Amino acid sequence: MNRIEVNVQTGEQQIIELTPEEIAEIQSRPPEPPPGPDYPAFWDALIASSVYGSIRAQSMASLPMNTLATEFIALIGDAKAGRANTAAIQASINAILSTGSFTPTDVQEFEVALVAGNLDGLYTLQ
Repeated sequence: MNRIEVNVQTGEQQIIELTPEEIAEIQSRPPEPPPGPDYPAFWDALIASSVYGSIRAQSMASLPMNTLATEFIALIGDAKAGRANTAAIQASINAILSTGSFTPTDVQEFEVALVAGNLDGLYTLQ
């Protein structure tokens, strides 16, 4: 097993053979844990999406949608502060999607935002 080192000043690469001890140490390391939920990344992706624009526009015209959007924003704010209530967030997502009118692109962009925040394993879009 080899490793490549790069001289940062010259950019030259050098291949260095690892010792058996270095190989054993690398192989004994526990695997890196998967990344956890990143609610700020989710939020950044969501507010740049068409679905956010749809939610915002519909909330201006509908008191029920306005109430749902306000609740969702508050729940995500709590989650960004480290107090995620996953059951309430899922219920909020479900209520927004069932109350509003969304295009397939909107739903796809919502899914992309979930993936961006590593939340696609926690929440579903029904």
